[in-house]
Amino acid sequence: MFVNDPCRGIGGCHSTSKNKQKLQQIASVVLDQAGLAGKLYPQERDFISTASRLIVRMIEEFLSPSGGQAPTFGTVRDWFYKGCPDWAIAVLARQIEVQKLSEKIQLP
Repeated sequence: MFVNDPCRGIGGCHSTSKNKQKLQQIASVVLDQAGLAGKLYPQERDFISTASRLIVRMIEEFLSPSGGQAPTFGTVRDWFYKGCPDWAIAVLARQIEVQKLSEKIQLP
C-alpha cells in the first residue's frame, strides 16, 4: 500500500477532491428532496450529519434487494472530509434519478 493512497486499501480508489465536490452536490439535492432546502448550508455540521443519514438510507435501499450492507453513518460522514468512493457516487446518482422518475410517473 502506498503512503499517499487516499483509499488506504479500503473500498476501491477514488479521486478525493473531485468526489468530495460531487458528494456535496448530491447532498444538496438529497436535502432539497427532503424539504430542507436553504435550512442547512454546506460544511456545517448539521448539513453533513443530516445528509449522511439520508445518504445511508439511499444506499440501504439500493443494496437491500441483494442483501448487501450499507456503510455506517460514521463512514458516510467521513466521506465529506476524506473523499467518497466512486461506487458510492454512482449509486447515489442512480438513486436520485430513480426517485425523480418515480415522482414524474405518479399520477395526480
